[in-house]
Amino acid sequence: AMVAMALAGCDRTGEHGAPPSPPSAASVAPFDFPPDAVLLVTCGSDGMLEACNCAGTLEGGLSRRSGLFASYRAAFARTFALDAGDFSWLDAADLRNEYLLRAYRFVDYDAIALGVGEMSATPAQLARQMRRAPLPYLAGTVSPADRSVRWPAARVVRRQWGDVRLAVLSYLPRESLLFAPAETVEALAFQFDADFAAQAAVLRSEGCVVIVVCQGDDETAEKLASWCPADVIVRGRTSRSLPAVRSAAGGARIVQAGGWDVVGALAMRIEGGKLTQVQWRLEPVD
Repeated sequence: AMVAMALAGCDRTGEHGAPPSPPSAASVAPFDFPPDAVLLVTCGSDGMLEACNCAGTLEGGLSRRSGLFASYRAAFARTFALDAGDFSWLDAADLRNEYLLRAYRFVDYDAIALGVGEMSATPAQLARQMRRAPLPYLAGTVSPADRSVRWPAARVVRRQWGDVRLAVLSYLPRESLLFAPAETVEALAFQFDADFAAQAAVLRSEGCVVIVVCQGDDETAEKLASWCPADVIVRGRTSRSLPAVRSAAGGARIVQAGGWDVVGALAMRIEGGKLTQVQWRLEPVD
């Protein structure tokens, strides 16, 4: 697998570390309409580079994702790849977190949201991890309370192709961190909901389709849709028993995130800066 080859080589050329070849693009089934943009969504790597053969939910599978991403980018030039978070192993100090983030560089993500799982680390620990593996991190509504600790992460990630504009944000409220270490939660600062809603409204007024990653349960996503002017809300850690895509209050579409064995793919028709049509599917990468 490409990711495994890259890590085994330790970034050295020569007989033990030849640079990996990019994955070959495979054919991708067309959507029911020609999309103006395609959103690819993953979630829940849990520190696993490859799918683990454990009982229950299986995590990992980055080499499989990288091949699928390459295929989609070849088929749809306007593709945005998003990881909705929970990429860390439970023990924040575990070495596998550092290697996982190194591997993420080869998967070619456009944005990597900080999820509930990442908050098992202290803000300083998380800052060190992110600095060791520079990536397009998305912090959203949470940040270190100590201003001397800085995360190399954005509040919003934007992408534009001609007159098609996407703006991706992440919403992580304090209520979603009930099982996080108390000392870690106290070391975090949270953006006010009103300020977050205002930020989304400004992005919409600029002609952006607003995509929000919701770090919370289904009730949190529904409440978010009622007051935040989002076009798409991505639920991390979504149960497969819930509808893959549904409309919520305010007109937002709430969609599942892919997991260890699937990648979520959302085709979007965008006219005049407004989202007019979507099609959602889960692409198996097992």
